[in-house]
Amino acid sequence: MGSFMYTLKLIQKRPIRSFLTVLQIGLGVWITALVLSINFQGMNILDSLGSLAKIYVAEATTETTTEATTTILPPGSSKATYTFDDLTLLHESEHIENAFLYSTFGWWHDYILIDGSVYRVSSGASSSPGYAAATNLRLVEGSFFTEIDRQQRNQVVLISERIKERVFPNQSALGKTIVLKHERTNQDFAYEIIGVYEQQPPLLNYWVRNAQFIIPLGNPASGDLYHDVFIKSKPNQVYEAATDAQIFLAHRANEGMETRVAYFEDYDAIYRTMIQSASSFLGFLAFISILVSGIGVLSILLVSVVERTKEIGLRRSLGAFRMSIIGLIQGECLIWVSLGSALGLAAAYFTAEEVSSLLAQGFDLAMFGAIWGLHPRAALISVVLALGSGFLFGLYPALMAANMPAVEALREH
Repeated sequence: MGSFMYTLKLIQKRPIRSFLTVLQIGLGVWITALVLSINFQGMNILDSLGSLAKIYVAEATTETTTEATTTILPPGSSKATYTFDDLTLLHESEHIENAFLYSTFGWWHDYILIDGSVYRVSSGASSSPGYAAATNLRLVEGSFFTEIDRQQRNQVVLISERIKERVFPNQSALGKTIVLKHERTNQDFAYEIIGVYEQQPPLLNYWVRNAQFIIPLGNPASGDLYHDVFIKSKPNQVYEAATDAQIFLAHRANEGMETRVAYFEDYDAIYRTMIQSASSFLGFLAFISILVSGIGVLSILLVSVVERTKEIGLRRSLGAFRMSIIGLIQGECLIWVSLGSALGLAAAYFTAEEVSSLLAQGFDLAMFGAIWGLHPRAALISVVLALGSGFLFGLYPALMAANMPAVEALREH
């Protein structure tokens, strides 16, 4: 309590110096929180996608090297077709958490009609209901379609946030009707919008190509036979899940063909390297900022010890132990670090998306998409580092005060 009251008096007495000290600490926490957020969120999305695998049929080969080890691009569409019955088979595996079909076939250069106006989009897609959960699709509003929608062939659609902002600015898109005008068949299909989703990270484009709208597979504008089937395994069971999938779908491979698996984790090593390289460089900046903030704490505590010399001497003459003096100075240090940490976290919370997005573009991490908000673990570690730095840099002034002879301290005043 004494440290708190003294710190308040010091802030009132020297507001500029106090503000600069808090600002130094806050800057260190702000930079550290942003750097760690980029690292954690980037690795989290790669970990979540690491359980994805694509099952496809290709010509049998005797080569020992697989495509996964010779190219960074996943294979093209399977030379076989799959149905919803195949998804039912895949869900029988104890290692498979989810399975989905996804297709952009036939949806290139599409048109959508809204209130008589024609809008051209780059691509649409058809998928099974499991796509959203398996790829962690983030919804801005509404919900993804369900198995009931698929079974009843409900005319529902989800549109991308980009299309929503373009066609329905400053209003909800839910319940609106759009007409999908297929260029190849020139047919019109009316669909009700039930959800708006964020664009998937570009790094998923090699696997499930980004689309501006998604409808349930099996709808009139879709079909019943599909070339691409994906699985999402339970944690750390992707290889077991893939083995089950190969067995369950072996009947789709005709003579001279074989069922293969492409694992997402075989292609994400380059992305992990990019995140680690960016984090190493930015981490150095974060280290410097924490160091500078620690020096700020050291300087203000040294001044504080000098100004409190008479008080410290009086406490020592009345029998105060050295540990209580250390606790007094370190308590003051804790207050400064707490104020600075609060400032830094507040700045990180309100600026994380903008600043981190700029950093992501500068370090070629834009392919991860808009995932750069403040990560809770990054916030916690930043505060812990600030507290640790403050404790270490505050130790010298605290020991200096504790070892100050009482008689000399009182004589100086």
